[in-house]
Amino acid sequence: MNSQELGSKIFFKEIAVSALADTTVAKRIAGRYAEKLNFSPNRQAEAVLVASELAHNHLQHNTRDGKIRILAIKMASRSCLNVTSLDKGPGIQNLNTIQHEATFSGLGAGLKSVVRLADQFDICSGETGPASCLKGICDYQTLVTAILWADRNRPVNFFKLGVDAAVVACPLRDNTSGDGLFVQYDGRYVRFTIVDGAGHGPEAAWITRKAGEELAKTGLFWPVEHIIESLEHTMADTRGLSIQICQLDRQKHILQSIGMGNISSRFYIDDKAVTPSSGMGVVGHLQGQELIAQDFGPFKKLMVITHTDGQQTLPEFELPVSQSYSAPLWGNLLFSPGRIQPDDTTLVVWQWPGKLKNQVIS
Repeated sequence: MNSQELGSKIFFKEIAVSALADTTVAKRIAGRYAEKLNFSPNRQAEAVLVASELAHNHLQHNTRDGKIRILAIKMASRSCLNVTSLDKGPGIQNLNTIQHEATFSGLGAGLKSVVRLADQFDICSGETGPASCLKGICDYQTLVTAILWADRNRPVNFFKLGVDAAVVACPLRDNTSGDGLFVQYDGRYVRFTIVDGAGHGPEAAWITRKAGEELAKTGLFWPVEHIIESLEHTMADTRGLSIQICQLDRQKHILQSIGMGNISSRFYIDDKAVTPSSGMGVVGHLQGQELIAQDFGPFKKLMVITHTDGQQTLPEFELPVSQSYSAPLWGNLLFSPGRIQPDDTTLVVWQWPGKLKNQVIS
């Protein structure tokens, strides 16, 4: 069984771009985050160039409310940098020009370098058409996301399973998040577990790491309610945690789910929206509460959207909105931290069967 934990160190910044000085800020942050991820000097320079090209596009094309979102996640064995450009208009009139081998001019001139340097490149734009950005649901008219891995290679074994996944996360403060994502998989099963340790900062992060150590001991053949029971004992001396476990059986095309606390999920099972049930209370202090798992399927395709309580409520929409959306596009389109009561915010999107190649809309 393979197991991977989302690193407790998450670096996140959004930069509004309305002047040349803002592009300098975006470049500096991209370079600093790449260094924190132990990117090579050459890869750091490439990260700076990606941020520069995306930021300058806002000025060159007079976008409305343009911004650059930079997310760096440092994991035990792999690290990645996600640079995303978002704006509210005017949108790209003809996405056919955004091609790997095309001759780029105008808007495409900057994106050509981004496509070349990114390990995954995704774009949506406009209010209509197959690559529109969630018309009437989200505020963005153009979104471009570029993902760079330190070694220029995505985790091969995981993506061979046909799962397309993305996470967008923002710590409340100090780059230390009490939210955690744990991914475990073998040839048949894929398990996504999202944890929100009670509280904030180092204490919440410690709770989440402790949960991760226990999760690493659990086999993928375990029923998900047994995982909660194991964590209940382990977390009894802590403030507890909220949790959502989703386990995909790729052989039987069945999803098993269980949730406790304030983590929210929405499943799209063969394009039909389903809201799974979730128990009350926090793991570690359930006091004998009955644990009920749900099975969904069999199905042909699946999309799971899960977020901690720092995220605003997801907008309502029906699928298929666009056949061309990858998990990174979904994640960045839907990510919206709460403004009234800020908290650590984590949004995870994964699809099966996923989109495993660079997504260039044509």
